[in-house]
Amino acid sequence: MLLSFAYFNAVLLRGVDTVQTAVRVIEFIQSEKPEATIVDGDGIAAGVVDQLKHRGFERKLHEFHGGPRALNHSKYFNRRAEVWGLMADWLKAGAEIPDDPELEVDLVGLQYGYSAQNQIQLEKKEDMKRRGLDLPDMGEAWL
Repeated sequence: MLLSFAYFNAVLLRGVDTVQTAVRVIEFIQSEKPEATIVDGDGIAAGVVDQLKHRGFERKLHEFHGGPRALNHSKYFNRRAEVWGLMADWLKAGAEIPDDPELEVDLVGLQYGYSAQNQIQLEKKEDMKRRGLDLPDMGEAWL
């Protein structure tokens, strides 16, 4: 259920502010009662986390931060690279996702390389923009 929500939000909540997004998340939590809610805690999305906490929805709320050290730090540079890698493994194992052209572009557009310690490191979002790509909002909603 959480994955369908993430996809739903990425599609329908573009251009709304953090308060409006938090309201939609709360509506979803109240109607679907998920076991957990994961929200990007970095950048502008941190405002959504603040709103959810302020409104009393912190109990099953988990913030995701992409910059910290990966759990498998010998393979991945940071958590962001790691969750993308885990999603790739999940897809290779036969997971089914919607046939959505925008999602497809997001999932295949991001490039990667290796750090000095031979860890998988994802392309920076600024570099994606320089290459003329949009940020992978749909792809990241599936993480």
